[in-house]
Amino acid sequence: MIGIVTFFDEPNYGAALQAYALQTVLTNDGYESEFVNLSLKSIIKDRLSLSLLDKIKILLLNKSIEKKLARFRNFQITELKISNKRCDNYSDFINNEVDKYETLIYGSDQIWNPKLTGGELSPFYFGADINSSMKIAYAASCGNNKVIIDYREKYIEYLSGFKGVSVREKSTARAINEELGIKCMHVLDPTLLLQRQDWNQLIKKSSISKEYLDSKYIFVYSIQENELLNSAVETLSKKLDFKVITLRNAKHYNNEIARFPHADPYDFLALINSAQIVVTNSYHAMLFSYMFEKQIALIPHSLYNERIEDFVNLFSINPQDMYYQKDSIDIKKFTDNECCDKTKYETKKKKSFDYLIQNLGGKNEKRI
Repeated sequence: MIGIVTFFDEPNYGAALQAYALQTVLTNDGYESEFVNLSLKSIIKDRLSLSLLDKIKILLLNKSIEKKLARFRNFQITELKISNKRCDNYSDFINNEVDKYETLIYGSDQIWNPKLTGGELSPFYFGADINSSMKIAYAASCGNNKVIIDYREKYIEYLSGFKGVSVREKSTARAINEELGIKCMHVLDPTLLLQRQDWNQLIKKSSISKEYLDSKYIFVYSIQENELLNSAVETLSKKLDFKVITLRNAKHYNNEIARFPHADPYDFLALINSAQIVVTNSYHAMLFSYMFEKQIALIPHSLYNERIEDFVNLFSINPQDMYYQKDSIDIKKFTDNECCDKTKYETKKKKSFDYLIQNLGGKNEKRI
């Protein structure tokens, strides 16, 4: 049995779908796996000093989030195999659960980003005190390479205890190799290891009305407020006469026809798949736009462009040539770019799969 240690139970599309992808890759290659189920303490903000208005806003927001959480829980129950035992803490896992696993896979996603694990590097996401022979990391991420310097000694301590280390960002692999002196490989996000037909099986489960999916629309998914992104949506919608669909709670664009703030991962995939254009600054929305051969208006993020640009570079395309230019309606697919060469991408995809299977002790006899 393989235990997978990652973010799988959050209302985040990228987290849910990368978890699904990794487990599906393992299943397709004949491995049995489950997600390690650990209850981590949350950071609870002090609300005593909030105004009455702020408290009302939080209450309304929480009700909205609960609806979304319920739909994500349904996805987790339906699509993911999760350990039946929910460990109360890391000691509980070490003492009572770890021996059931032959191998533990750490990743994908930003499990090594201290900003997402309570302000410190969590020993759970590094498998502290667990035999190195049973630990491998696949496409883990630190979020921002500055934390490697800030937590240098701790990273060396934790990463030295792995049989194999791989990360999602090329720059992070370079930093771990050069700054920490630990052998590290750059691999693809697990969502890219699946075939289009794998994702089609999930798209069929979407509850989005055919009326919307059959219309000519721009799908907008933003993980950061951005003036250029908003401008792109309004410009493209007006000049191309396309409607707009978002995941926001309230109307934001002039030509909107629908909003789905409680969309689950099935809906997220379906909305990208049926869109005429995807406007986004999200890494995973970009990946699925590529896989579903969508036209994309790619907007730079103020902090997290490394992972986006790493992916674009795999096609020998200058990232600046893929980013949206203000007031433009010249929106293309990745493969429309005259410099596009899929050779590096296909090579990296095979190497990523080989790394995973070989570190599990198997032979790559199947083609991805």
